[in-house]
Amino acid sequence: MAEGRIACRLAARNFCKWAGNPRFAFVLGFLAVTVVSSVLPIRAFLRDTGVPMAPWLFPFWCTDLYKQATMLLCAAFLLCDAPFLDESAPYVIVRAGRGVWAAGQVLYILLAAAVFVLYLAALTVLPFLDRLEWTQSWGKAIGTLALTDAAGAYGLSITFYQSVLYGFTPPAAMGLSLLLNWMMVSLLGLVMFVLNLCVGRSAGAIACCGLVMFNYFINNFLNPRLYRYFPASLSNIAYFNGSDFTPQYAAGVLAGMLALLLAAALLSVRGKNLSARRSI
Repeated sequence: MAEGRIACRLAARNFCKWAGNPRFAFVLGFLAVTVVSSVLPIRAFLRDTGVPMAPWLFPFWCTDLYKQATMLLCAAFLLCDAPFLDESAPYVIVRAGRGVWAAGQVLYILLAAAVFVLYLAALTVLPFLDRLEWTQSWGKAIGTLALTDAAGAYGLSITFYQSVLYGFTPPAAMGLSLLLNWMMVSLLGLVMFVLNLCVGRSAGAIACCGLVMFNYFINNFLNPRLYRYFPASLSNIAYFNGSDFTPQYAAGVLAGMLALLLAAALLSVRGKNLSARRSI
């Protein structure tokens, strides 16, 4: 119990560093501009039609190939310092022990991933607070944008996949998008933790960029059946086909990857040099 409290305090300590690091302000500000600018054309549509907006835009926003890549690359940049060895780390490790310290860093990655994804979801809702309709259905606005050419007419860059519209209830699509993207961002953070510690500082960033961008190559050059084998594709609900590529399959594979990386992260600190490293 005491070790758990120490790990929680170590995770909280990492969150406190956000205020003094310009990288976090840049990433969060960049995402705010990117998300809000991409959804603002919907306000013109709402004004012209007089219909309210349901709070279920995030599942469509994050299924777009380029927006998903932007989101995941920003997440990788946010966590690129893993395993977060600052000047005080050697002292903290001596006091808390390597295992507890590693658990605190892993807990921070999982919590930071949750904050990151919830922040993005909130950004897709905030521009419509004055026109928001709390409903369990997709609502007239999303339904019209998905089933007509209104999205193109208003210059909207979001693709409203009918497979999402008809394949999921709005709460299920939202919950699944939040869960799978949280798992994917957590996976990137843990990959960064393990490779930066075991291979070298840039190894984690290179691997994470490869994981994210390979989805683009599948989409443009390779067989779409490969989607079901790569993490970034597993977190995109627009790719599910209801047969061999299902939400259960995607969540199970991502959970298995996370379990392996969690074990690797906790074991990788044994015998490694945990001296301070300059923050990016």
